[in-house]
Amino acid sequence: MTTEGRLSDRSFVLTVAALVLLTPPIVEIFDVPGFLLGVPILHLYCFGVWLAAIIVGARLASRLNAARTDLPQGDAGEICVRAPQAMECYWKRPEQTEEVFRHGWLHTGDIARADERGYLYIVDRKKDMIVTGGFNVYPREVEDALTAHPAVAMAAVIGVPDDKWGEAVTALVVRRPGMEVTADELIALVKSRKGSTQAPKQVAFLDELPVTPVGKVDKKVLRARYWSGRQRMVG
Repeated sequence: MTTEGRLSDRSFVLTVAALVLLTPPIVEIFDVPGFLLGVPILHLYCFGVWLAAIIVGARLASRLNAARTDLPQGDAGEICVRAPQAMECYWKRPEQTEEVFRHGWLHTGDIARADERGYLYIVDRKKDMIVTGGFNVYPREVEDALTAHPAVAMAAVIGVPDDKWGEAVTALVVRRPGMEVTADELIALVKSRKGSTQAPKQVAFLDELPVTPVGKVDKKVLRARYWSGRQRMVG
């Protein structure tokens, strides 16, 4: 606190974030030295309401179903955990419980990569993954590239039905008031940062994005208009 009793940036030592993935612009506010607050961020991984930060035995296991082995370093896979304090079951939902506890591991539905130290870096939710032309595209990575543009306030990326690609990467973007950016510019931006596979096939501009009661973008609502009468065979 300052001598006048106001909150000072010197009062901040550590920022803890849980239950949500922070976008790069938010991370910069806290975690870049010399940029505004300049304090480190501790991301706590959560599944439901319990913290995987205190769980013994977390593993990446996108191939656990077949080979039941860990993925190589850097490869993206599903976080699977096993610990006494993990949940036991879904209440009165035996089929859902059996599915989430395949091979004795709790499958969280979160996709992540591990570095050489064993730290996990969340990529996206498995159910949001887009399969386009036989390649896996994680919307979060595309959204991070889009929101790096100064004219983009919010972005959501979903897969929509496509006869050629199976699913086409589609970006739904909210522009900042008074600022302009074209679809071609955003497609080129993603292509330069992430490659052609992850670049959106189309970009739609909206006034706002629907959000859930907890403030997350509601992708179920966004996908509904495109997938009406179809079954999305992903995740």
